[in-house]
Amino acid sequence: MAISETYEFRTRPKGWYTAAVADWVTALLSSALVGLLPNIVLELLRWLSVLPRIRVRVCEDDVGRFANGTLVFEAENLGRRATSLRPTIDVCFVDPFSRRRLNVSFEICGHARRLESCDPKRFIAKPTAVLPLCYATSWFRVYTFGVSKGRDTQVRVRNAELQPLKFWQFRCERRVQRQALAASCSLSQVP
Repeated sequence: MAISETYEFRTRPKGWYTAAVADWVTALLSSALVGLLPNIVLELLRWLSVLPRIRVRVCEDDVGRFANGTLVFEAENLGRRATSLRPTIDVCFVDPFSRRRLNVSFEICGHARRLESCDPKRFIAKPTAVLPLCYATSWFRVYTFGVSKGRDTQVRVRNAELQPLKFWQFRCERRVQRQALAASCSLSQVP
């Protein structure tokens, strides 16, 4: 009796092996990921909770006499690990007359810039160069505070009273002010 008479040989389509292996690998990875997904999410949340975050409140931004101003602010580390502030603070504002965006830098006085966890500290910063005259009349300002570990923090304020604004509120109010300024400029140019 010949082998071909007792067994039927089945022919398989071309490429069946790669499709079967791909299905097997997909099933294995999906079951592994379903089991690992809660662990990945927990590790991500644990990492984010340890990452330092700072809360900053601008207390005083005094231009002063001869454009030599001081910036007084309070910073608090909301994370569990200690961090420190970078020595420079960048301030972005719009010149109300030429409507150009300008930048100014302030430098923190002293060397004690370390922020312990949940311990607010008050800092004083001086400008690195002479402040432009339009800085005192700028309506919207964005202060960028850098940290050694973690994400930089931006504080947006309105007018001389230093009222803090949220991101979308800042964008909307600045757009309305631009439109009003453009309308007043176009009316003043009419003969």
